[in-house]
Amino acid sequence: VIELWESQDEQLYEVAFSTGDVITCDGRHLWAVESPTGKAHELSTVDLMHDLRYGNGAAKWRVPVVENIRTEEQDLPLDPYVLGYWLGDGSTGKPEIAVGHEDLPDLLANLRSAGLTFKVREQRGGYSVYVHRIRGVLNDLGVLGHKHIPAIYTIASQEQRLALLQGLMDSDGTITKKDGRASFSQNPDQRPDLLRDTYRLIASLGYQPRLRDESKWGVSPSTGEKYWNAQQRIYFKPNDKRYVFRLARKALRQSVSPQIRTATRRIVDIRAAGRGPVKCITTLGGGNLYCLG
Repeated sequence: VIELWESQDEQLYEVAFSTGDVITCDGRHLWAVESPTGKAHELSTVDLMHDLRYGNGAAKWRVPVVENIRTEEQDLPLDPYVLGYWLGDGSTGKPEIAVGHEDLPDLLANLRSAGLTFKVREQRGGYSVYVHRIRGVLNDLGVLGHKHIPAIYTIASQEQRLALLQGLMDSDGTITKKDGRASFSQNPDQRPDLLRDTYRLIASLGYQPRLRDESKWGVSPSTGEKYWNAQQRIYFKPNDKRYVFRLARKALRQSVSPQIRTATRRIVDIRAAGRGPVKCITTLGGGNLYCLG
């Protein structure tokens, strides 16, 4: 950052994207956008709002998705894959992981690879794996009783962040056979921070996540009573050369391409959002561009 301008009272706008993301900024904020033909433009928020759609209603402007964020390798206190797996299927208050019969050998192999020891106990529907000597680490990271991705893991290297995502996806993720679309789901009432952090993790690796609310009423098979099943799911298409799974049964469904495909987010709405303070920055980056979100 080479220059900072502040104002305490500016007209604010909410810029909504096709992925569900919403960014609040002022009317003079400059956006690097593309038309559907790929032609680049630099337009302000107000300019975009007054020229948002074609005559047929189609969104006119797109913002390129940021490629994988490059950061330095970090000295992490716990193997990122193991942390990701525990965040997905671990007991909130202790270093214990629930795992099905089919996935047990792979989980144990990854624990051994991380230099960890464990105790396996059979339970209904699978196994419980207690991992030795990581309770203190989980406590220091602040994740016991509050599942989220610790800050140091969000700025780790691409390889470390990918390993973290692999742990999350192997435990609580899935991928469709039909189109290779991956997804990760959580109860937004119980783990809103983990849901938000995983969304940002996926985006930081250059993918284009989309959040969908899939909450619905269910019926208890034992009592017949209705209950509200709160669930939100993050969808994304892992269509480059990186595997987002380590479990073979899931990884085999992923279509891996040697070329990274450029994705974009469409700007679908811009609306006034009252008045408030803003900070405008100028950076050394090419074209004074920087990431938002």
